[in-house]
Amino acid sequence: MTTNFLRPLLWSALIVGLTFTSCKEEDEADPPPTKSEMLTGNNWTRIRIEIEPAIDFDGNGTQENNLTPYFAACDLDDFMNLKTDKSYIIEEGASKCDPNDPQVIETGVWTLNSDNTRIALTSGGITTDVLIKSLTSAQWVGEETFVDQGVTYTLTTTYN
Repeated sequence: MTTNFLRPLLWSALIVGLTFTSCKEEDEADPPPTKSEMLTGNNWTRIRIEIEPAIDFDGNGTQENNLTPYFAACDLDDFMNLKTDKSYIIEEGASKCDPNDPQVIETGVWTLNSDNTRIALTSGGITTDVLIKSLTSAQWVGEETFVDQGVTYTLTTTYN
């Protein structure tokens, strides 16, 4: 009779024990995604393009920092997809400025530097080095510099 009474208690204790050990504890949460994981798997579109120092982009005599309004919607909806195999593709978005343009604008390879602060995009033998200013799974801000007529410019692009 004692063993019949203890058997249900033992089964209950075993089930409760298995239940608690199969659940993750708070401190065992999944690690945050890496920068590489955050960059891949999205179709990144440009939502803001800024330049410093300001330039007269449209030739009207006024210096502009925010260049976004000067890009056509058919250009701003183009997207870049960074793939896990370290290749990338830039494609026309839903609207094309010229319906005869090819869907694929550019293909290449990408790499992150050793401390994951810079991304290098290489296509056709040309490499563009971009500083990652901020990055989440939903948005990233990249900054690149170039020299034109002896002036060093910083181009900052925000992608969603």
